[in-house]
Amino acid sequence: MIVICPHCTTANRLDPARAGDEPVCGKCGTDVLDGKPVALDDARFERFVSRSELPVVVDFWAAWCGPCRSISPVLAEIANERQDQVKVVKVNIDENYEYASKLGVTSVPTMVVFKGGQMVEKIVGAVPKRNIVDRLVPHLA
Repeated sequence: MIVICPHCTTANRLDPARAGDEPVCGKCGTDVLDGKPVALDDARFERFVSRSELPVVVDFWAAWCGPCRSISPVLAEIANERQDQVKVVKVNIDENYEYASKLGVTSVPTMVVFKGGQMVEKIVGAVPKRNIVDRLVPHLA
C-alpha cells in the first residue's frame, strides 16, 4: 500500500500488516500514520490526494466558520481511530481556494472523500460523527 507522508508528501510503500509498527517516511523520517489531520495547501493537494492508496477525507473549512470549528475535533477523532484506514486532511478555503473551487465547494464545512484519486463522496455541513463514519465505511481500505 502507498501512504503519502503528511510532512513532505513523499510516497512510501507500506505493508498493511505492519501499519501498527509506527512506520516512518523513508525521506524525512517522520511518522506517516500519526493519526492527526494534515493541513494541506493548493500546492500539495493534488500530489497527496492522487497518490494515496488510503482513502482521503478532505475537510474544506474556514477559521471564521463556527460549524467548521465544531466538526474539527470529530475529524481529529476519526483520523486517530482509523489512522491505518483513512487520511484526514484540512484545507483552509480562505488561504487555498483552487481545489475548493474546482470541486464545487460552495459552503463550509464540506468534506470530500477521495479514493484512488477520485472523488467518491461529498458531505456538506457539520453532521454527527456517526453519519460521517457511516458514509466513509464503504470506501475504507
